[in-house]
Amino acid sequence: MKNIFLTMLLSLLIVGLVGCGDDDDSGTPDGSADGDTDGDTDGDTDGDTDGDTDGDTDGDTDGDTDGDTDGDTDGDTDGDTDGDTDGDTDGDSDGGLDSGLDSGLDAGTDAGSDAGSDAGPEPLEIIGNWSDGWGGAHEITSVSWTGIPSGTGMTTIVHITSYDNDAMFLVGQNDSAASYNPDKWSRYDWVWDANDLYYCQIKYDADDEATAAADDSANGADLAKGCNNFAWSKLTLAD
Repeated sequence: MKNIFLTMLLSLLIVGLVGCGDDDDSGTPDGSADGDTDGDTDGDTDGDTDGDTDGDTDGDTDGDTDGDTDGDTDGDTDGDTDGDTDGDTDGDSDGGLDSGLDSGLDAGTDAGSDAGSDAGPEPLEIIGNWSDGWGGAHEITSVSWTGIPSGTGMTTIVHITSYDNDAMFLVGQNDSAASYNPDKWSRYDWVWDANDLYYCQIKYDADDEATAAADDSANGADLAKGCNNFAWSKLTLAD
């Protein structure tokens, strides 16, 4: 009986010692609660705490630390290292053209635009030195019409402000001194009859430019009386 009691007591003592040696309640050899052997609690085997298996701490699976999934370190998702999202390596966002070519194209476009805008309007088509049927002289430039009527010795000047080669007329202001109607406004119309040039000063005393420009009553189809009931004047290029 005494031997049985001692045997039971020894068994209880052994059970108690085994229980004390296994007081970690996690049930894992490493002391964690995640069921693996890496010593962390994230459930993977890589030794970090981010829940993936790539060995870094950014939460993705690409092996870098930038937080995206493309395998580089620039913080975008295009697979290159230039910091943009276009898939090339030139640092811009055009998807293929490099920065040097971009600059060249821009410069070329600007230069082309400038050249086009600098060209300006076409020149007045009747520029030249002319004489009329009464011996008078006419010097026409892009900015003035200077006339010297035969036998008068007086020079008349009209300062051209606008012209239209298609509609074949011009408008200008009479000179303050060299004019029969100082500071008034004139309109000249011209017409070609085959190779011959004819003109009509249909307005010579308008109060303003708009009034002069609006008078389109000259009739180039009637060279005999189509200039305010007078004939149009023929001009011939001077030698």
